[in-house]
Amino acid sequence: MDRSATKPWNEVASENEAGNVPNDDSDEMTPFKSDLEYLADGIALIVAAAELCNKRSGKEEYTIFDSRKKNEASEQREAELKHKKAESKFKVRLQMTLKGGVFFPRLERLVKRLGLSHFERLIVLALSMYYNPYSTGEKLFFSQTY
Repeated sequence: MDRSATKPWNEVASENEAGNVPNDDSDEMTPFKSDLEYLADGIALIVAAAELCNKRSGKEEYTIFDSRKKNEASEQREAELKHKKAESKFKVRLQMTLKGGVFFPRLERLVKRLGLSHFERLIVLALSMYYNPYSTGEKLFFSQTY
């Protein structure tokens, strides 16, 4: 079992900030500058976690457009890597944001006020994917596929 899974998320983020994060040349790690950036990375983490869950359970659907069916073990490894990268990116950027003191995401204010754990933070983020104050009754994101 990965030892970092038993550590609190802020310790893992501190270690990752020291240089243990997989480097992605397309987006450099910077603190969040807006609630939109925070939500975008948080929702990317939720989507990666959902994809990983689907791979592990074997309930992924294939369409007629899939030209080939990959080996299930390699697909699961890819999903695990994608999830790990998204989680690391979110945690490191959040840690940088909190240390910077310039911007404090609104959801983090709620997390701090209510004393929510990282898991509970992710649940609130997942719920935010369904809420659209400007909705005209259309279904959003996950509800479109199910």
